[in-house]
Amino acid sequence: MLGTLTVDKILIKRDFPFLVISTIGLLIIVIIFGEISRLCGIIFLIVIIAYVYRLVQEARQDKEAMSQEIEVKLSIPKAFVYIIIGIIGIIIGSDLVVDGASFIASTFGLSDALIGLTIVAIGTSLPELVTSITALKKGDNDIVIGNVLGSNIFNILFILGISSAISPLPIAPEMVSDIGLMTIITIIGAIFAYSKNEVDKKEGAVLVALFILYMAFIIIRN
Repeated sequence: MLGTLTVDKILIKRDFPFLVISTIGLLIIVIIFGEISRLCGIIFLIVIIAYVYRLVQEARQDKEAMSQEIEVKLSIPKAFVYIIIGIIGIIIGSDLVVDGASFIASTFGLSDALIGLTIVAIGTSLPELVTSITALKKGDNDIVIGNVLGSNIFNILFILGISSAISPLPIAPEMVSDIGLMTIITIIGAIFAYSKNEVDKKEGAVLVALFILYMAFIIIRN
């Protein structure tokens, strides 16, 4: 909604389809098995490792991108220090937001599912929102889109993969509909990106409206 996001063709051809397939795969698994087993978790981890390996290999082979002149504003050591400080700040800030909000929600007797789908989900997404807005202001559209795609891919394959590999994750029946809705929204986002190689302000407004409707739905449901 803050500005039109141009989507790189590589993201459209490679990462959007991968996210859609990952999301649909998760939906199929929970519908058929009703849980994410250890085996599924291990498979998720293998897939995400293969995906990251492919990204690294493609980056190395992209000689044109590597040969482009880069404007150096920071030294490498200083850049690493900035990254580390930023990550620490993100972790601490997110932890405080989630802990505080969860305590307040628990005090009012809200369900764990509602807390997870709203307060915890929003709290853990705040760093992504701040990073995306910062990147947008600097004109780094690829970082904004890549941030969203990468976050969703890693949440499904890496986070759920590690969690279920440690202990199988049973899926409550009502959560299946949430995963189904997530799948639909993912496909809608991909369609927006495919349509004109961009996501404009109107499409952003549609996504925000869908988010608000979903929040209202799960609050009423719980």
